[in-house]
Formats: sequence, C-alpha cells, structure tokens
Amino acid sequence: MICERCATNVTGGRLVVRKTFAGFACYGCAEELKRIAWEERTMAKNESGKKSKYVDSKKIVSGATGSVRSGSLAALIDPLLLAGRMTVKEIAGELARKAAEAAKGKDLAANVRARMVSYTRKGWQVVKDDEKRVKLVQKKG
Repeated sequence: MICERCATNVTGGRLVVRKTFAGFACYGCAEELKRIAWEERTMAKNESGKKSKYVDSKKIVSGATGSVRSGSLAALIDPLLLAGRMTVKEIAGELARKAAEAAKGKDLAANVRARMVSYTRKGWQVVKDDEKRVKLVQKKG
C-alpha cells in the first residue's frame, strides 16, 4: 500500500483519522501525526493557563501582607474591607461586578470571610457596626 502522507510504498501501516489528516499512513507518519496532535493539545492547555482572566489588573498592595498579586480577588477585597463601608454580602456583590471573569464559579462571600480570617491571624481585628458593615482595624499593641 502507499502512504498518503509521504507517498512511499509500504507493506504495513495504520489508518489514521485526525483533524489535519485522514487516510492510510505508514507507521512513521502515523506516529508523527499522533505526536503533532498531542503537542497541539498540550500547547493549547498551556496557552489557556497563561491568559489573564482578570478584568481589573491594577496592582494593589496590602498593608498587612506587603504584596498581593495584581488582578487577584484579594487585591479587590482588601481595600473594601479596610474602608469599612460595606457588609460581606455587599462586598461579594461588588466583586461579582468588578471581576466578573475571575469570580466565575467561586463563592465570593467565602473569599471575603477568608480574607478576614487571614487578617485576624496577622493581628488585625474585624469590627462590625450595627448595620453589620465590616471593617478591619489594626490592633494597637
């Protein structure tokens, strides 16, 4: 039989069905097509991981931790917690509005509570007023 890819006369080969090629190919060509398809899938996965999913890419540095990744949810949560003008539910709603793509499939209220816990472990205090607005205050000490 003749390989439809390299046009050599071979006694053995494989029937290959891929996006780029469909037909009879010798063993060497079939393995090369298989490798190329694998590389395309792997590179597509790697490229999708490198794309930024964040809408707001401003770098905001947290006073307690020293640094926060730019575009992360924490970078958006920290200023809202330090300002103390919103409840946890309102902060979660603001996050959903500001970082819609980064917030997909995440429990935003849980992220806000987790940031509050991380601050309390660093010596900050969470203060709630009568309207349940949350504010982070650094303990005097």
